[in-house]
Formats: sequence, structure tokens, C-alpha cells
Amino acid sequence: MVSLYFGALFLTGAFTLLPGRRMHDVLFGAAAGWTPAAIAIPLALISGMTIWWRLLPKRRRVVA
Repeated sequence: MVSLYFGALFLTGAFTLLPGRRMHDVLFGAAAGWTPAAIAIPLALISGMTIWWRLLPKRRRVVA
């Protein structure tokens, strides 16, 4: 459940930065176009996945 929660936060946060959205205009300016979003969205997703991966508990392998 925790991974679902954080995954939803990162995904919706990435879609917030799409051109035409209010936060895109706040962060990059109204006339910025797709270039800043094309850079910021993958960086946000990669950093979010990295943080999520590091916060996961390490699973022990059971050798049978």
C-alpha cells in the first residue's frame, strides 16, 4: 500500500508539469513550451523511482 501511495504521488506530480497546466506556468513561464517539461518530467520520475527503490525494505532470499 505504501508503494502504491508513493507511486501515485510521483505520477500525478509528473503530470502536473505538463504544458498548459498551472504549475507548469508557475515554474517555467507561460511561453516555455514543451522543452522544460520534457526535461523535468523524466527527471522527476527517475528521482522518485530512485527514492522509492532505496526506501523499500531489502528482502531476504530463502535458499531451499
